[in-house]
Amino acid sequence: MPFNGTSKLVEALFAFVDQYQPGDNALRSGFDQFLQDLIGAINEQAAYTQSLTGANPDARYLGRIDAVPTTRDDLSPLQEGDWYVSGNAAAGRVNLGYIYDGANFLVMSDFSSVGATGVAMMAAATQAAGRGVLGLGTAATQNSTAFADASVATTIGLALKLADTSGLALPVSGADWDNAHSTHPGTCFLQGSAATANAPAAVNLSGMYVAYDANNGFILLTDHANGAMYMRRRIATVWGTWRESVTVNQPLARGDLLRRGVSLVERMTPTAARQVVAFDGTDAVWELPDYLFELNASLAGANVTTPQDIFPLDLTLDAGIYQYELCYSLVKTAGATGHNVRVFFGGTATFNNAYRSLLGTSAIGVGVFFTGVVGALGHTTTMSDNVNISGTLSNANSMVHLVERGTFSVNVAGTVIPQYILSAAPGGAYSVQAGSYFKVRKLGASGADIAIGPWA
Repeated sequence: MPFNGTSKLVEALFAFVDQYQPGDNALRSGFDQFLQDLIGAINEQAAYTQSLTGANPDARYLGRIDAVPTTRDDLSPLQEGDWYVSGNAAAGRVNLGYIYDGANFLVMSDFSSVGATGVAMMAAATQAAGRGVLGLGTAATQNSTAFADASVATTIGLALKLADTSGLALPVSGADWDNAHSTHPGTCFLQGSAATANAPAAVNLSGMYVAYDANNGFILLTDHANGAMYMRRRIATVWGTWRESVTVNQPLARGDLLRRGVSLVERMTPTAARQVVAFDGTDAVWELPDYLFELNASLAGANVTTPQDIFPLDLTLDAGIYQYELCYSLVKTAGATGHNVRVFFGGTATFNNAYRSLLGTSAIGVGVFFTGVVGALGHTTTMSDNVNISGTLSNANSMVHLVERGTFSVNVAGTVIPQYILSAAPGGAYSVQAGSYFKVRKLGASGADIAIGPWA
């Protein structure tokens, strides 16, 4: 046939012209055959075109059919992707769709079980109507009472109150944290009072026990009073030691160090330059390794016979045992009244005992390094004993040098002030020379021997 129903193409017409040679007479039968082929092709094409204007313009859709189709509507073989809707649906239900996979028809979509609720949801014109179908209320916000009753809401609320005995947090069995593994057959939340045995601290604690298996697990606890956290493991039925997490109860600043305070790890903030960390026998503290004052410029004294300070500032010391070093020079350029120079310590501190070693020298003339030496060495219960460190000086140009070392034990805190006193007013005042210094180091608390280092 000139028209192929499968390809939908006119594939051939009668070769009317090619059957004749030049000069041949045309036969009426040849014209008739050509016309018949042409008429047939046109009619078949017209019939196919007319079919496309019917109810099934797409050959892949086979229509609503009661029986499983075996061919397309034009009786051509089925092709992969052909589909139809079953006409055997129950009343009021959506029909069942089938699609051809090249060998069999498979269910394309199954709406056959859609009930009244589904139908109502598909028919809902607005979101509010859809929420009404589902029982969520018609307001813009969800209606909790429509999907969870009061008992469910209460249960959820209690479950979130982990520290509440009415919630998930269970009291430790037998008021003993060693029973945490047996309190619940697995992972659980627990709490115990300050009196609970085998606790890491005598405070109210709550936390979680996590079970690995029947014999192993760990506890993680929080301290209600201080915010500390504790953890310990259970290995092969044996509990390990409590470990405290480092929790600092203060903000940290640059230069801070950490120490264990009374209950929590606390910061140690230095209060002065050049402080170092020391142990005072009870706690870690910031301390200056030495208390030091050095005179930058000469300090003028007075032409008097009353005590005079070596330095313009006083040192205040707490009770304890101290090591000290004192070096200074006194120089005058006027006054010829004979006198001597005595040295001692003033101030308000009281002492248990003291050991002083002094080396003093005096000279006539300014700039003379040595002319004579006066030494003093001894034990005393006070630092107020004045010691003569010069001979009789009666020259206008005179100088006195002192080097003193030793230890002293402060009984009652107070000031410790290096001083000198003149036996007579010389007629001119001494000046403490620049570079003179007083250095003190605390060794420890008073009342016991001081041992620094691996003494045995």
